[in-house]
Amino acid sequence: MPLEDQFNNARNSASDLNQELAFIADAIASIGAQLEDELIRKLDNATEGAKGVGDALRKGYSKNVKDASKFVEDLVKAQGKQEKGLLKQSEITKLQNKLAEIQAMKQFRLNQARAYGITLSEEDLQAMNAEIQAAEKVLDSIQQSQTEFGGIAALVNEKFQELKLNAKDIAGAVLKYMIDRLKEVDVEVRDIQHNFAVTKKEGIEINQTLARTSLEARTLGVNLETVTQATNDLNNALGGTANLFSTDIRNGVAFAERRLGLSAEAASNLAIEAINSGKAFNTIVAENEAAFKAVKATTGVSLNFRRTLEEANKVSGAVRLNLEKFPGGIIEAVAAAKSLGLELDQIRGIQSSILDFEQSISAELEAEAITGIELNLERARLAAMNNDIAGLTAEIASQFGSVAEFQSMNYYQQQAFAKAVGLSSDQLADVLRTQESINNSLQTGVETQGESLTANASALSAQEALTESINSLNTILKTSLALMLGIAAAAAIFLAIPTGGTSLLGLGALSSSVLGGLAVGGGVAAVMDGTAPADRGPFTITDSYGATAVTAK
Repeated sequence: MPLEDQFNNARNSASDLNQELAFIADAIASIGAQLEDELIRKLDNATEGAKGVGDALRKGYSKNVKDASKFVEDLVKAQGKQEKGLLKQSEITKLQNKLAEIQAMKQFRLNQARAYGITLSEEDLQAMNAEIQAAEKVLDSIQQSQTEFGGIAALVNEKFQELKLNAKDIAGAVLKYMIDRLKEVDVEVRDIQHNFAVTKKEGIEINQTLARTSLEARTLGVNLETVTQATNDLNNALGGTANLFSTDIRNGVAFAERRLGLSAEAASNLAIEAINSGKAFNTIVAENEAAFKAVKATTGVSLNFRRTLEEANKVSGAVRLNLEKFPGGIIEAVAAAKSLGLELDQIRGIQSSILDFEQSISAELEAEAITGIELNLERARLAAMNNDIAGLTAEIASQFGSVAEFQSMNYYQQQAFAKAVGLSSDQLADVLRTQESINNSLQTGVETQGESLTANASALSAQEALTESINSLNTILKTSLALMLGIAAAAAIFLAIPTGGTSLLGLGALSSSVLGGLAVGGGVAAVMDGTAPADRGPFTITDSYGATAVTAK
């Protein structure tokens, strides 16, 4: 049944209930008076013992009648509150308890009178209980309609309070929202002018381009704000260029920074790799993920994807350039090193050390002589010479031995062995300890059923998704300054009708002075149809033919 029909039915029932309450009030007054007269007559004819309690019985009965009358008044008040949706269940319960109390007290008075030989006829007893039974019926009706009329009224009242906004309030909120967004655009355009040394008109065009193309990503978190930041970060990473880059690159960096949580340095390095390789940004990220998964499949070690991606893309210099020739080569090298308890910086140090052939071979022979352990670093040197970081990592780690073997050596043996593999004894000890802990924890590694680690790592909470949705809405609005000014002008015109044109004047001032004529250029404010305030002017009016008129007094 429609809400309106439910409401009308409940209201009709309430009206009938109110009329019934009026009948009950009359009945209580009438029946109460008749029974009190009958009780007095019987008390006068009663035994001496009964006469002694007559006054108490009469007063008690009179109080019961007054309580019953007041109870009916309470029912009327409850019904009125229920119509407004304000009646609580606790109040109904209180009324039910009060009715039970009145009924118990009446029964007590009858029992008290009967104890002294005073009895009422069956007809009198029925009349005495009639008003209580009627009151019970009414109270049951109130209880039943609490979920019908009372519940409906409460819901309507609650929603009414929530939505208690008139058209003026809405127009004011819309105007304020649009003015805030327009001010944001003004600041954004100014920043573009500063960063690219362009005119305001050119700054507007760049701002609009960034807004429109950011929407092509169709991804929460990629919006005008984040794309602008990404563009600035990438220009800074390139030493201070003034490029706009491609839509793919801008949106990719924005996604990496906002959703994957990468630093500006790491996200920019991914973008530079994409630019230099001619690949899409997402392709570079996919290659990184594939290389990361390959290391996991080979070593069985579970690593933090986001952290590894961040560290790998902070690698710079010759190592980065050499590894970029392999798809995902940098993250593969970093992940392989981490899986063996090493860091990439340590591998780079080992590479430098073992490629000092004379010193390295001498240290290798010395270690073999004093430890009795046979070392074979030829393949490690070959991998180091070919910049095969992953191969070097695997080869050098195979020579380390175990924690137990290291602990069995004396001081000089530990020093010599560590030197032969390009580390200090403390560094080697830490690596062995970490490596053993990693190996002992393999069975507790986290596995995922999700196909994309990138998608998993870029998840948003409900609140974050809501925030990003609002940011996307702002970006959509900013793709058309004419639309924003149009909405703002419509709201301003509505507010101008009762306020003498003040809102229109304020909007004109905003579009011309704050935004510098962003909508139409040339410093002319774009204003929709409206009434100009009579106490202001003069106004310059230009029609569609280009004719201009200036108002005068």
